[in-house]
Amino acid sequence: MESVFNNLIEDCFLRDHIEEEIYLLSENMQSTCDDFVNILPSIINHEIFSFLSAKDLSNCSLTAKSWREIANSNALWRYHCKIRGWLKFGEQQELLPVENDVEGSNSNKISHPKFQVPFYSDTISKICYWKIIFLKVHHLNENWKNGRYTPYPIYTAHSDKVLCIDCKDNLLASGGLDRIIKLWNLRSKQCETTIHTNSEIYSLLFHNNQLIAGCDNGNILLICYKTGKILSTLMGHRGSVIKLIYAVYLITACLDHSIRLWDLEGKKCIHCFSNHQDDITDIAKFGFNLVSSSFDGSLCIYDLKNPKLNHQLIGHKDIVSCICCDNELVVSGGSDGELFVWSISTGNLFRKLIGHFGDIHAVTMNDELIASASEDTTIRLWYIDEHFYSCKILKGHHLGIVSILNLSNNILISAGHGKKIVVWEWRTERCLHVVHRQPIQLHCMCVSDTRIITASPSSPGSLAIIDYWK
Repeated sequence: MESVFNNLIEDCFLRDHIEEEIYLLSENMQSTCDDFVNILPSIINHEIFSFLSAKDLSNCSLTAKSWREIANSNALWRYHCKIRGWLKFGEQQELLPVENDVEGSNSNKISHPKFQVPFYSDTISKICYWKIIFLKVHHLNENWKNGRYTPYPIYTAHSDKVLCIDCKDNLLASGGLDRIIKLWNLRSKQCETTIHTNSEIYSLLFHNNQLIAGCDNGNILLICYKTGKILSTLMGHRGSVIKLIYAVYLITACLDHSIRLWDLEGKKCIHCFSNHQDDITDIAKFGFNLVSSSFDGSLCIYDLKNPKLNHQLIGHKDIVSCICCDNELVVSGGSDGELFVWSISTGNLFRKLIGHFGDIHAVTMNDELIASASEDTTIRLWYIDEHFYSCKILKGHHLGIVSILNLSNNILISAGHGKKIVVWEWRTERCLHVVHRQPIQLHCMCVSDTRIITASPSSPGSLAIIDYWK
């Protein structure tokens, strides 16, 4: 018997042999002997338990108190969070653990998204931090999958059309034609700050401690979102600033056909690209590359390290309305109903994707697929392989133009003129649920891990919040 334990202790860290050693242990130990958890050193027990799945680890917690104490380990549960990409939730305020709640043991509100920590008696230790994080994120994912959400009332946010929104943690910023920027607390669902400006607001971006606003008069406002004070104004554009992104510099796209790079520390423009002959429709970034699309039917790829134009791409027969970048590729969709897949580094055309029967209004992608939405009311999934051949069609749920797409992990969210939001599981091409609470068509959408926020293009401007957490 002693030799069995010696062999186990020698080899337990060798993953190739540990299953054989555990089998040897089980064959040689009598059924009446002490639990091996009480015999082995804690470091050995921990190593054994590290081979278990999250489900098996939870089941072990139900076996015996000694097993639960080992399974209730921050190191073990942090590992399971890490391999799923969930570490960020350990620092996200709305997903922090709470005290064990007696109500959690009796609640059976399976249709409600609120999470409640399982109840345990005072005779055992509390659930460890990272297991609570794991349980919460699993619960959140089940909410998305099963359509468990809390819809909050439609807010009349602005006296005129809402043109842009952006989110940061529990803050929402909205702006529009009424020349007002509003900052909303997403926990209380109340407007906390109202900022009056002298121009219509066409774009918003949270960056560090600032809210950046692009205006109709070409100005860019730098605002402290904590106080609502306008800190500085960047001037140079001669038209509506319609797009804002941050990549090395603040990048602004304007209806004066130009894109400007700004040094926020020095509050100055360091470069201006003027390569398009018509209004810019979209911009996107990948690494140190910037891509723009235009009404002139072309795309431009720029180098941000040493600001210059690398490639101008010609191929579309009409307006290029939307673009996205990932994995060294840029995908463009246009009013000609066609998708083009280009190489960012060479500017070469990889593939033309034909299938839509109307203007393409939105495109998004990840490492595995490209998703496109069109005026033909369908969404097409183009699975990425060497030849870009595989295509699936999602249809039957949208009755009008699909103009908004958001792709995150295994979830694809679509919206548009059909006045509803559809949540899909793109791997199975299955509609998970439809949110039937949009009385008007949708113009823009923000999606976080826990919420969907939408704005309408109608007047007065309204906002809607769909909360999948509580």
